[in-house]
Amino acid sequence: MILELGALRYTTENPNRIEQLRDLGAVEIGSSSAEENQELSKRTVQELRDLAEKQGVERFQEMKKTELIAALAGE
Repeated sequence: MILELGALRYTTENPNRIEQLRDLGAVEIGSSSAEENQELSKRTVQELRDLAEKQGVERFQEMKKTELIAALAGE
């Protein structure tokens, strides 16, 4: 998870640290690529291809699942 507190950005998956940062007023501005990859890996290849098509990923029809996940996560 990526949190922003003032001009600082923090990336952490530690629930205790996330809670501490939120208590200080940090707001979530995104998810880490690991978190995103984990969510994408739960999807089927067809679901990933549908997402890739919507996002304009080129040659998505030829990609394997790991390639689709990397392309969708922006890696």
